[in-house]
Amino acid sequence: MDLDRYKNKKVLIMGLGVHGGGCAAAKFFAELGSQVIVTDLKTEADLASSLEKLKHYSNITYILGEHREEDFKNADLIIRNPGVPKESKFLKIAYDAGVEVQMQEGIFFLNCPSKNVIGITGTKGKTTTSYLIYECLKANGVSVILAGNMRKPVLDVLYDIKPDDWVVLEMSSWQCEALDDNKVSPHIAVVTNISEDHLNRYASYKDYALSKAAIFKYQNQNDICFLNKDIEFLSDYKNICSSELTEVNVNDENKFSKYNFLQTRLKGSHNIKNMRIVFTVAEKLNLDLDKCFEAIKTFKGVPYRLEEIGNINGIKFINDSAATTVAASLSAIEAYENENPVLIIGGTDKQLDYAPFAQKILETKLNYVLLKGTATEKLIAAGLDSSLEYDNFYDAINAAYLKAKEINGVVLLSPGAASFGMFKHEFHRGDQFKTILVELKVRYENILFTTDSRKITPNSLFIAYKGAINDAHAYIESAIKNGAKYIAGEKLIEDLPVLKNYPNIEYFQVSDGREIYAELCAQQFGFPQKKLKIIGITGTDGKTTTSTFIYNILKSAGRKVGLISTVAAYYNDKDISTGLHTTTPDADLLFKILKDMVDDGVEYLVLEITSHGLVQKRVHGIHLIAAGITNITPEHLDAHGTYEQLIKDKSKIFAISDHAFLNPKGKGFEEAKKQIPQNIPITEAVIDENIIPQNFSENYPGDYNLQNASLAFAITKYLGLSIDQIKNGLQNTKPPVGRFQYVENNKNLNVIVDFAHTENAMRNVLSAVKRLKKDSEKLIVVFGCAGERDKQKRPAMGKTASELADIVIITAEDPRSEKIENIIEEISAGNSNYSFVKIPDRNDAIKKSLELASENDWILILGKGHEQSMNFNGTEHDWSDIEAANRIFNT
Repeated sequence: MDLDRYKNKKVLIMGLGVHGGGCAAAKFFAELGSQVIVTDLKTEADLASSLEKLKHYSNITYILGEHREEDFKNADLIIRNPGVPKESKFLKIAYDAGVEVQMQEGIFFLNCPSKNVIGITGTKGKTTTSYLIYECLKANGVSVILAGNMRKPVLDVLYDIKPDDWVVLEMSSWQCEALDDNKVSPHIAVVTNISEDHLNRYASYKDYALSKAAIFKYQNQNDICFLNKDIEFLSDYKNICSSELTEVNVNDENKFSKYNFLQTRLKGSHNIKNMRIVFTVAEKLNLDLDKCFEAIKTFKGVPYRLEEIGNINGIKFINDSAATTVAASLSAIEAYENENPVLIIGGTDKQLDYAPFAQKILETKLNYVLLKGTATEKLIAAGLDSSLEYDNFYDAINAAYLKAKEINGVVLLSPGAASFGMFKHEFHRGDQFKTILVELKVRYENILFTTDSRKITPNSLFIAYKGAINDAHAYIESAIKNGAKYIAGEKLIEDLPVLKNYPNIEYFQVSDGREIYAELCAQQFGFPQKKLKIIGITGTDGKTTTSTFIYNILKSAGRKVGLISTVAAYYNDKDISTGLHTTTPDADLLFKILKDMVDDGVEYLVLEITSHGLVQKRVHGIHLIAAGITNITPEHLDAHGTYEQLIKDKSKIFAISDHAFLNPKGKGFEEAKKQIPQNIPITEAVIDENIIPQNFSENYPGDYNLQNASLAFAITKYLGLSIDQIKNGLQNTKPPVGRFQYVENNKNLNVIVDFAHTENAMRNVLSAVKRLKKDSEKLIVVFGCAGERDKQKRPAMGKTASELADIVIITAEDPRSEKIENIIEEISAGNSNYSFVKIPDRNDAIKKSLELASENDWILILGKGHEQSMNFNGTEHDWSDIEAANRIFNT
């Protein structure tokens, strides 16, 4: 392979995308040692799934939301995503600068160690044909690798290929452009069929058809080409082809008549035609056709292509989401026309003629529902009923199911159109179809569900997903033994051999177990989130205070409002804090609380959302009318990996919001702003002293609380409240429990308990107290750092405390499995010249602060705030800083 020349070179990936190809190219060159730049017009929010896969590569730089001309001039190599047209002005800049431009398929063909490559293209059937050829080769003991357009990027497998291996490669018309670029073709070429497609990219049907000719155009007389005899442009193809040509009569029922293709699981005459092509290729390769047939008989089909994914009360659901052309959907209809199909069709137009599609549906009186989009507009213009158009996928599928149940039919998703608009791509559409099938099955068959295998009840559904530490797929067998009848998991069924032992278990493969769990919880409680106006607040420091401000402002203005925050949860004067152990509750509890609020007439909900709540999809399915970020300082990097990733994770809140609010004085402001999707308006909450009540600083000292108040002001003003209403709300609000909470005492001391547990929060609260206290008054701080969390913050907090406090006492704070003494030493390492007081026992440490204090001194007890327990060796023990301070300073 001639790839060493790209080491330490600048490789520009043009178009990261979300299908995996861009990721494969970026990963390939990053591991090769190149200086990789990824440029894409989409934003980080749009590309989140792809960026997640690449987050561990330090030699990748991202330019997102734009392309920069200088990147195209200065690169040594540009890898063009197939979705990028060759006519791009940025590629012209590269060509003019003499920069090498390739697609990853070009890199593959120039460097593949094996010449035994079978390339398959066509408008429809190419994926199925590729899989079947692969299965036939494998059944005959051939070492074979499958890759290409079916979300198996060629650069992911390049290093796995040995010289004697065979490679089966599916190629789209766009990917075939790489063959033209390099004037290469595979040893064996197969063209399944040609029908109208991608006319939004090609000038004509013929231009589109001839783009596929590259798959055999550069073959020589030692190569082989298989062409479907029905291809409209067969004569043009034959004039181009110079290799050994076999025309396949796909309609010849006598050919291979020994094998009854109707016995296979693949439905439809189009699949029988695919099988005749496959057997023609197998025969030419001298494969044992009996072995081929046995392999095809057990083949379950290709994902997203007439894939039977399950049933509800016996009504089958067929996922043909990859059918993005009229021809593909007409084939699907033909395959199921005897089973009373209820079609789910429509979407985005690819400049195709939809009149024949509509005519077929009307002539055969097929039942259907429509998905909103430009192709659907054409279908309606051709005579289909506009009242059956849906812009909500769940409602469309539900309507299709109810109709199928009425006529004893099947639900067939075969859109005949592109997916953009309602979906990210056709696979996202298919994944959503699978998810909603499970939701509707739970709904209509009254199935109980859980993510905990220990809580399984007979005939219930167990949902498995891969967590940060544990993979719940490992508990599938336990769930089955406890009575589970249904399993929903993220892995393919072939990757779960345990299910072979339980053939009666129904398995549903879903893209995201956390998401489906949240959606099922929302459904279980009647989708209460849709009946509330929800404001979301996140950030490292200040999110609880800001959430409380917003809650109190709305409440004082007469709004019916609820609050769920770190320290409290209540609505309409009902305290529901008991039982909440995390800031953002798990989906089952969260949606139950939301339902209770709706039932009690609540209109607004202020929801504090942690980065864990966002990453773990606890708020999936919730849409915010406004979202705010207070600040983002390094925290929980043990979970997020890097500060940059923490910013991205917290900024996910904006992807589910109508309006973004940011604190421009907060750390991470500029970086978070870049994460906001382009279609979401932004407000920067600038501090205006005129909106702050006169006595505000008595309860809320420090500039950081002015920032919190300003963010609350901006959001409530956006919600329609007047300045007077907002000032009145701020005037009457009380600090949340454990946030700068004064402890009344009989020692004439200023004792304050605060949750500050990051370096930024500590600096803010200590700086605020230094401005409040007199020069003669000492400032004593008691704090620790949590075990097994954010070790990098320990010396920073020690340094800050030593710079701002007169006396620093370091003690325990949730040590977990770590030795308290070790944590204390790591904190004190922040300033080796300072005399820290080190007392492992937190109670003794607070007592020591009293011994060291004089009248009117200030004692700050930081880190625990409102919390009611402390973790030692994984066990929670009762502990409250507030109760301890009350006891110690009042005896």
